[in-house]
Amino acid sequence: MADEHTSSASGDASQKKKGRGPTLMKKIFGSRGTQDPWPIDVDQQTYVIFGPNKSKFKSSLGMLARTKIPIIIDHWDHVHEVIKNHIWTDVIATWDVPRTEGMRRQVLSIVAERWRHYKTELVREYIYGPSVGARPPNQTISDEDWVEFVQKKSTPEH
Repeated sequence: MADEHTSSASGDASQKKKGRGPTLMKKIFGSRGTQDPWPIDVDQQTYVIFGPNKSKFKSSLGMLARTKIPIIIDHWDHVHEVIKNHIWTDVIATWDVPRTEGMRRQVLSIVAERWRHYKTELVREYIYGPSVGARPPNQTISDEDWVEFVQKKSTPEH
């Protein structure tokens, strides 16, 4: 019996434990179309978001930024309007937000901020940090995009 524990323990040690993957917010986005949009409190004049679902809302915008916008795009102004429209469509299908141009601008501003932060974290962790040479666990990043991103961010001007 001791031999069984020894062999299984050594077998477990050679297998790498699977880590956490990226947050997909299935509870939020999985309910689209099957229930009413999630409530969110918004100041109608300034479009500032507040209330109990504020952090879930902002986290969902970060998830949309990570999954919908390619990391090889250099600047937010270069993100195609089609992508921005897809993000806005996902937001209004999921969240009970005002369907105004001001709210759209506010949402896309938060998405842009989250996208820039995500790219900064990728550079910090995988290009100059402790995981140099590794690939992030995000399956929405293609191998080609990752190679191009690493090449771009490894140059002196970046």
